[in-house]
Amino acid sequence: MNKLIWIVDDDLVQRQIIREILTQEGFETREFDGPNGVVEALSNPPALILLDVRMPHKKGTQLCGEIRGNSDVPIIFVSSANDPVDRVVGLELGADDYINKPFHPKELAARVHALLRRTSVESQSSAAPREGVIKVGTLSLDPVEMTVDFAGEELSLTKTEFRLLQTFMEQPGKVFTRQELMKGAYDGTRVSRKTIDSHIRRLRSNFADYDIDPLRTVRGVGYALIIEALEEGAEVSE
Repeated sequence: MNKLIWIVDDDLVQRQIIREILTQEGFETREFDGPNGVVEALSNPPALILLDVRMPHKKGTQLCGEIRGNSDVPIIFVSSANDPVDRVVGLELGADDYINKPFHPKELAARVHALLRRTSVESQSSAAPREGVIKVGTLSLDPVEMTVDFAGEELSLTKTEFRLLQTFMEQPGKVFTRQELMKGAYDGTRVSRKTIDSHIRRLRSNFADYDIDPLRTVRGVGYALIIEALEEGAEVSE
């Protein structure tokens, strides 16, 4: 099992604090005092990256986008600024979680273990017996291969978008509250209402080229998958 965690932070004291916490939890660490060399080192990726948001020369959000262009390694943003904009942007770019400084050592350890458990389950599913492909009209989702096909074309979704769509497709037409979506798509990890709404917008955007919005917003409650919009014969733009 890969026990290596990268700490990317320009603050030496902060790196030392995180290193001590992770070492006590049985992890190995590699430290970067900034963005230089991080992307290049992904040829031998760690189990997880703890990435500072506010670094000189290049923000962590920008580096996250570059990492996502090369790897699906789990990323937790660490920030001294409790800025909801940074949080949403980071998660939209592909970060898996977000924690604010100062944090309690047990909270950081718990976030790391939870994300690694979730990632392990997802990776092990590829070796599990093949489950049935979930289909709703012309939309199909393969939970093992983690692929989504709509009207004969493959959609490119982030992991979070994929989990959200799978949650909807497992019970099409059901109105999911944000709490239920948090449980199904985020593995119970608490995220803000704005974060969920942001991922819903991004999921909808994947269908924009087809002039279809497959999700219905139920004000004050949550969201549901519109079965009729995905049925054979639904109007799809070229």
